Amino acid sequence: KRFETFAIANNSNRLAFSTENGNVLITSLASNQVEYTFKATTFINDLIFGKDDTEIITVGKQGAIHIFDLRTRRCVHKCHDEGSLETTALSVNSSHSLLSTGSSSGVVNVYNFNDLKISDAPKPIKSILNITTKITTTVFHPKNEIIAFASKMKKDAAKIAHLPSFQVFRNFPLAQKSALHYIQDIDFSSDGKFMGVGNDKGDVSLFRLKHYVRNATTTE
Repeated sequence: KRFETFAIANNSNRLAFSTENGNVLITSLASNQVEYTFKATTFINDLIFGKDDTEIITVGKQGAIHIFDLRTRRCVHKCHDEGSLETTALSVNSSHSLLSTGSSSGVVNVYNFNDLKISDAPKPIKSILNITTKITTTVFHPKNEIIAFASKMKKDAAKIAHLPSFQVFRNFPLAQKSALHYIQDIDFSSDGKFMGVGNDKGDVSLFRLKHYVRNATTTE
């Protein structure tokens, strides 16, 4: 079997892998053994652990979102990512109140997570349309005040938006300072003061977020 993507539990005691046939394998890091397997109805592009590591959320083809309960070991909810033919990226914020998805068309949807759990066709709080190629990364800032998203299909295709206004910052990326090239991943430091951007060349650009370091309002 070929593993497509993986996620690490918040308490770091488990790994979740997805395979090319839509299976999700839950593996214990203590024993290095597969504990059990879930089956999604579509190919899985991304997955994450939910709050308290009691859930696995997956996204994939046909815009399908699945939520699996690790206690009952079954799928407890399935819904559709609005407007998506294929959902390619996924993240939740630190309070697990918001969930974001990225699609093959470049749209980023942000949902109220509780609303998504009870609807077959949830409506996003906001759809962000600033990128036109497949979204491959979406991540929330630890303080839930920023969302970053990117596409590795186009050079320098990354954006940062303020929450809850969803205003996209115009000062990122700054092409005249450095080219980010084809972005593979973005993440924030646990204290929220820094943002790392990795590219296809193996380089990582580290940005200091002045607002969280010196109470300023711009990125550097």
